[in-house]
Amino acid sequence: FISAGCAELTGYAPEAFIENREIAYADIIHPDDREQVWEDAQDGIKEKAPYLLEYRIITAAGATKWVWEQGQGVFSGSGGLLFLEGIIMDSSARKSAEIALKDASVFNAQIIAGVAEGVVVYDTELKYLLWNPFMEKLTGMPASEVVGRNALEVFPNLREQGVEEHFERALKG
Repeated sequence: FISAGCAELTGYAPEAFIENREIAYADIIHPDDREQVWEDAQDGIKEKAPYLLEYRIITAAGATKWVWEQGQGVFSGSGGLLFLEGIIMDSSARKSAEIALKDASVFNAQIIAGVAEGVVVYDTELKYLLWNPFMEKLTGMPASEVVGRNALEVFPNLREQGVEEHFERALKG
């Protein structure tokens, strides 16, 4: 059984895939993703465990879509694989947003890295989240030694200067 939603997702009628009447589902998986999808599904079947996949398909119209799949094997009493069951959903919009966010993050990181000023970002507990290359030059401290640590731990003299109180006031309003 393949649901009617298959036609909207793939451009093929559900019957086209049953017993590979017109096309095998594997044939619409993007060629660059096919091997990984096969390996991940086989691992799940071998382990008799559900598998989660995200990959691209090529629709009947030639469009590329991202899909999210969760499936698992259904086995006989003797342990033989009878069939696969699962769900495949269009994840194109989410994947496009994820790619755009990643691209924007990379772009922003490149801008911040190139700024000829010290740029730091910290959270509401004064833990450093970002320490740009200019700060590394300015302080002699690499980002790897600072990011993730509390500012008062990195610079104990900030406590004496009342930074903690100023920061708390700023957070309140």
